[in-house]
Amino acid sequence: MPAGESLLGSAWPPAKLKGGMQLFAKKSSEQSSFLLAAEREKAALGFAVLRGVFPTPAIDAIRKAAEAFYTVAERPDHAPFPRAYLYNPGNMATGMTALDDFGTADYLLLRTIASSPASECLRHHLGDDVVCSLTHSRMRKSYPQKSGQPRPSTVAWHQDGGPDVGYYQACILWVPFTPCNDDYPGLELQGRDGKVHRPPLDVGDALFFDDKLLHRTADCPTATHCRYSCDVRFFRSADIPSRVHQKIAQEPVLVVRSFAERSW
Repeated sequence: MPAGESLLGSAWPPAKLKGGMQLFAKKSSEQSSFLLAAEREKAALGFAVLRGVFPTPAIDAIRKAAEAFYTVAERPDHAPFPRAYLYNPGNMATGMTALDDFGTADYLLLRTIASSPASECLRHHLGDDVVCSLTHSRMRKSYPQKSGQPRPSTVAWHQDGGPDVGYYQACILWVPFTPCNDDYPGLELQGRDGKVHRPPLDVGDALFFDDKLLHRTADCPTATHCRYSCDVRFFRSADIPSRVHQKIAQEPVLVVRSFAERSW
């Protein structure tokens, strides 16, 4: 890697995207064309597909760390993981902290999000002091349906927030570290239009939705490759703990803006 260049890219975040959109250059009272388009889609469908918001080198590094972690997790005789990983052996989900011990550093995923256009959506809904809950941000590996392997990370239709979950008022960024298409199982979402959507995603894309949207692991019988992803959950700092589960106030939360390469 050339000197002075990070995994976020030598010029990341870029001053402009295609079409001349300025990132964070406008006053907070103004909305960029990127945010307006995302909000239109979210209002119509209940979710927004954020295309190309993350630099490929960063996502590739995160995927390699995820692969390294699950190589160990899949061994029946592996040593117990540190509590900080928040590893769940039942569904094999783990926290972002595990990534830093298997190839990344300093919460690369959160730094990538904070320095990306996706942060505009978070700030619009949750304010500049938006926080990320490590407890509720989970990395997952989804196996192909015909792989013959157990699929513990397959999740049925559900909402991420509500009485049965114990918290409310969350926004979720669902970030795949692989493509999501006919070869990699993605996510299915129940749209406000009454249809079930399975958006095809490339590396660098993300899905943005709130905790009320019904979704599940995609039914994808043609898949031949494993999908790695992380569902990252965000809250207003003012909502903790009055309108979300008190456990969030007792577990690690990180102020997202402190991870941005450029000040908000």
